[in-house]
Amino acid sequence: MPESANAAGGRAAPGVPATRLRVQLNTLRYRIRRIADLTGRDLGTLEDRVDFFLAPRATRWASTL
Repeated sequence: MPESANAAGGRAAPGVPATRLRVQLNTLRYRIRRIADLTGRDLGTLEDRVDFFLAPRATRWASTL
């Protein structure tokens, strides 16, 4: 999920994350749905959103060790 939606607790106004990413809203919805299909995660749950939010940071942190 885009960071702008995460920052708003996943409840950003429709179109705001898409506008920030400079893609159409339908494109963003498709990509989120595709991520959910590929990973088996539900981006509607807080636990899964937190995992997606932290994963890149943990990877960057681990690569510095």
